[in-house]
Amino acid sequence: MSVEKMRKYAAIPSTVSAVRIAALPLLLFLMSQNSLLSLPFFLFLCATDLADGYLARRLGVACKMGTFFDSAADFALIMGSFALFYAHGLYPAWVLILILFSYAQFVLTSLHRVQIIDPVGKYFGSFLYIAIAATLLFPIGTTFEVVEVAFVAFAAASFSSRILFFARFHRNKTPITESVGKTVREE
Repeated sequence: MSVEKMRKYAAIPSTVSAVRIAALPLLLFLMSQNSLLSLPFFLFLCATDLADGYLARRLGVACKMGTFFDSAADFALIMGSFALFYAHGLYPAWVLILILFSYAQFVLTSLHRVQIIDPVGKYFGSFLYIAIAATLLFPIGTTFEVVEVAFVAFAAASFSSRILFFARFHRNKTPITESVGKTVREE
């Protein structure tokens, strides 16, 4: 594939990610108005999260920068939604702080020279999307309590798995074999 063609194709998944960021103000407006359209629109934006990764792999243009852009779009959508929920008194401020901490942890550990295997992390983002949908569908105390407890559990598990990875890596200074059968080597 030529460099020009590759650049053209690389723009496709990035554009899909950008839609998530560009559509955030409309989503927040719909959510703040308790519009019936907020849930279907949110689900559409969730679909763009699936589509951008699929397109990047399918077109052969997956790269670290695209992954960071995708995660930044996810962070914007999640943080914006929970900030609105906080503003409406549905969740406490510590939820926003934990989201910020979790994203910062992801970014910082992603900069490590060895790929970090966090078996919980990929499910954490999915949980947050589900938590937003559940809050839109069932804005009642029980939903908020379940989300808060599960949120703490996911954040703690993700943080712990990254700490354990670093501890094993730095203790061994040799290849680390993960349960998924991949070997990670120091560069």
